[in-house]
Amino acid sequence: MTEERSRLAETTVELGERTERLVYELADAREAARASNEVISILQQQLAKLEDSHRKGLEDAQAQQFHLDSRDQELRHLTEVCRKVRSSRRAATPRKNCRRVEI
Repeated sequence: MTEERSRLAETTVELGERTERLVYELADAREAARASNEVISILQQQLAKLEDSHRKGLEDAQAQQFHLDSRDQELRHLTEVCRKVRSSRRAATPRKNCRRVEI
C-alpha cells in the first residue's frame, strides 16, 4: 500500500503542477484574446473613418464632375452663340467688290 500511496502522491503532485500550468496558460490566452479584441476595435474604428473619408471623397468628386459638366455645357452653348453672332455679322455687313488702292 505504501507503494500505491507513493504513486498516488506523485500523480497528485503532477496533476497539481499541470493544473497550475493550465491556469497560467488560460490567463495568457484570456489576455491575448483581450488584446486581440482591442486591436479589432481599433481596426474597426479606422475602417469606419476610412469608409467615411472615401464616401466624402466620392461625393466631392461627383460634385466636381457635375460642375465640370455644367461648365462644359455652358462653354458649348457660348461657342454656338458666338458662332451665330459672327455668322449674322457677316451676313449683315455688305461686302464691296473693290480692290485696295495704295497711295
